[in-house]
Amino acid sequence: MSTLRPSRRRLLALGLLVVAACGRDVPAPDRAHTAPARPLRPGIVLILVDTLRADAVAPAGGGATHMPSLHTFAQGATSFEDAVSSGSWTPQAVPSILTGLTPQHTGCQGVGEEAMPPLPGGVLTLAERLRTVGYATAAYTGGGWLSASQGLAQGFDTFVSSF
Repeated sequence: MSTLRPSRRRLLALGLLVVAACGRDVPAPDRAHTAPARPLRPGIVLILVDTLRADAVAPAGGGATHMPSLHTFAQGATSFEDAVSSGSWTPQAVPSILTGLTPQHTGCQGVGEEAMPPLPGGVLTLAERLRTVGYATAAYTGGGWLSASQGLAQGFDTFVSSF
C-alpha cells in the first residue's frame, strides 16, 4: 500500500462503512384502518474509516477538503469530534464499537493479526439491537480485518466484504 498515492491510500483506508438501518418510512395512512401509524424512526448511518486524518475531511480554516461528499454529508449529520477509540488498531476498535465492550471483553486485546478471535458467544451487537426495534441493517467493508469469520456480520441483514 505504500506505493499508492496518498489519495488512493485514503480511498483504500475506508476500512468499514456500516450502513446500519436506512430507516423505514411510515406507511401512508389508510383511512379504512384506525390503528395508529408507527412513529418515524431516524435513519442511522455509521461510517467508520481506518487511518484517516481529520484534516482530510473537515477543511481547516475554511479551505478545500479532500473528501467533499463526506464533508457535505457530515454537515447535516450528528458527528462526534472528540471520540476516543477503545483500541489502537482496527481489529480491536471495531468489535468494541459494534458491541459496546472493551477489547478485553471482546477477546481482541494483545492478539496477533493472524489470530483474531470471533466475538464471544452471547454478545449482542449494535446491528442486533437495531433489528429488534425494526431497523433493516447492512454493512459494507473493504477491510481484511473486518470479516464474518470474526463474528462482525452478526445481526446484519446484509454483510458485504469486498476484501
